[in-house]
Amino acid sequence: DAALARGLAFEALEAAEEALELFREQGREDEEAGALTTVINARLTNAEPSEALRTAKSAHERARRLGSAKGEAAALQAVASVCIHIRAPTEAVQALNNAQGIYRKLKDRKREAGALTMSINAHLLTGDVEDALRAAKEARAIYQEAKDRRGEAEVLEIVAQVHLAQGATNEALDAAKGMALLLEQLGEQASVAKARQMVAELYIQKGDFDGALKAAKEALANSQKT
Repeated sequence: DAALARGLAFEALEAAEEALELFREQGREDEEAGALTTVINARLTNAEPSEALRTAKSAHERARRLGSAKGEAAALQAVASVCIHIRAPTEAVQALNNAQGIYRKLKDRKREAGALTMSINAHLLTGDVEDALRAAKEARAIYQEAKDRRGEAEVLEIVAQVHLAQGATNEALDAAKGMALLLEQLGEQASVAKARQMVAELYIQKGDFDGALKAAKEALANSQKT
């Protein structure tokens, strides 16, 4: 992933494809899933969505053929990732629903929550805000059950943005405050500062300038701790 982060997507793609083959040969399913994600991201960065989709669907067929439920679910998430990128949300939602079902059977709650979190954006692309918020609620409940604060914070950030886009400032503010609290518990000061800046902006939208000033001061204090 480091090569991809530096914008060297071609080098990242080559390395990820080599890693993908190696992990497949060794039967290392978790690492294989990670390498597949990197291959897909690299192809999308290279503006190769058709090849990315072909790779993801090929991985799905391979996993089904081998009877690898975990591999099948990971590949379905890869398919969904590409479909979201190319704005084919209906196919993305279907792939993610199938992935969730597999993870549920495997009793892998955290990965089920991950698939649900991905589905939020897919539902939003279809214009179905209600289903997006339902998926967010389900994902958050699983993250809370697993005591995964980072996962829960990620969901709350999306929820805040959804409510903001809908003009529901109070709901957006509640989500942003919850996100800031979780990130503070994780000790991620830079992320807390960003969340509190969002809180300040939402207070301004409400016309609550005292609340905005307090949140802005807290954001500054957090940023100075980084």
